Formats: sequence, C-alpha cells, structure tokens
Amino acid sequence: MKFRNLVFTLFLIVLSCLSYPQTKPEMTAKENSAVVYSKFNINNISTLIFNNGKADLEGGDSGFEYPKGSNKTAVYESGVVWGAKIDDQIRVGGSTFASSTQPGKILDNGLAENPNSENVRVFRVRRDYKTADLSMEVEDEGKSVQQIYSQYEKDWNEWRANDGAPFEDVDGNSFYNSSIDIPGVPGADQTLWFAANDLDSIQSKQLYGSSTMGIEMQVTVWGYNTVGPIGNTVFKRYLLINKSDNEFKEMYIGIWADPDLGDAGDDLVGCDTLLNLGYV
Repeated sequence: MKFRNLVFTLFLIVLSCLSYPQTKPEMTAKENSAVVYSKFNINNISTLIFNNGKADLEGGDSGFEYPKGSNKTAVYESGVVWGAKIDDQIRVGGSTFASSTQPGKILDNGLAENPNSENVRVFRVRRDYKTADLSMEVEDEGKSVQQIYSQYEKDWNEWRANDGAPFEDVDGNSFYNSSIDIPGVPGADQTLWFAANDLDSIQSKQLYGSSTMGIEMQVTVWGYNTVGPIGNTVFKRYLLINKSDNEFKEMYIGIWADPDLGDAGDDLVGCDTLLNLGYV
C-alpha cells in the first residue's frame, strides 16, 4: 500500500517521559539554516516546538519550563522515533538529539517542500487572540503585543487546513474559511501545527545513519488554559504518512525524551506497564 497513515496521541502530564544517557550535541549548521520554532505556552507549561520534529531544547539548555515563569525546567529535549523493515532492511527515523527529518511536506510530485520556505514554519493559533490579554506571551517570549497579535493573525489567515492542519468547521462545508471557521483542535485554547519529512538523505543519516523512508510527519500540539491537571498538560498528536512506493513492515513508534528534572544528574525514571505510562 502506498499511503499508510499512523496516528497516535501523546499526553504529556507535566513529566511523562523516559530517557537514556547520551551525549547532547548542538544543532548542526544544516539544521540551523531552516529550523524555526514557536512556543506552546497557553497554560502552566512553556516549551519550544521546532519545525523539524524536535521539541523543548532552548539555546543548548533544557527548554520545557514548568511552572511557566519559574525558570525551572523539566525536559532537556524530546521527539518521536520510529523504525520498520523495508525489503527486509531495517530503517529508522525521528528526532532525539539529532533529527532525521527536515521542515516541510512531501509534495504531490514526490519532492520535498523547500525547508527554508516561510510557509513551512510552525503555525500557532489562539482562538481568542483578537480579544485576549496577550501579556502572558509578551512576558514569556520577549516580544511586543503587536508582534504576538500579528503572528497569531497571520497564522490564522494562512492556516494549512488543506494540508492537514485541524480546524473547527463552523459552516460545515469541509473547507477552511478563515473568516468563519476556527483553526486548531476544536475547543483547544492554543494549537501549534507543522509538517516535516525525511527525504533529505544527508539529514536522514544524521540520526542513526539510516536511509530515508519517504515519511511525511504532521505534528499537532495543543492545550487548554484552565485550572487542575489539564492546565498542566500539553497534548501532542503525530500523523506519519508513508508517501513512498514501499511497504513498511513490523513498524514500531515511540516517544523519546531526555528529562532534566532539577538537573541532568538526579533524574529518577520509571514506568507503569499496565498503563503504558512512563514518568519522572
């Protein structure tokens, strides 16, 4: 089958993640040229979402701040990893300290979008941005109110619904209309979305030396500005699309994270096998 979609949702309740000790390299020059980020920060969490599949890392330090504004961080870096057999050859991809994916979708002609295109950024919307007090974003991101407002407005109007970004179809016609419909996960207070792909053979090998697989990954990140556990939660959904002519067999997918709760040397991790839950 040419197109095979794999979807799963990750519920990060502040610190549900596992890690394995590794060297923590900086981003390569190739990654830096195209990689941009936006921030998830609608509730008690503030973290960075990059358009190549990475998350959390900020300037070489842990970037998952909790509680927001406390300067206390919980996660150094995180991502998703996968592996499968193609013609009995094991291939892997995803993001850990390195990433096999580059920003952008796989186009209908089988080629990748230009990773440096302004259109492959991380899109971020807030359903109440026109009337909301944006001082929270101003303080967290070091930008002006006008900068925050203008970016929310731009991403709302240019929301990539036709490419898979979710939206609330208010008029019920199955097409996104920025003047009527509401971009983002229905009911969510803030939603981020981006697409990445593994078609760059050099980039693909930076992770574990594997050849490309022809995967397009669409990532949706969202949350709610509320009290209680949901106000301490970030939700992530990964959609992996096989856009190659190959069949993936025996495929596995997993969440990868390097928690630095307090600092890198005192993390206690565990798991509940019945709940399929990792924790720190």
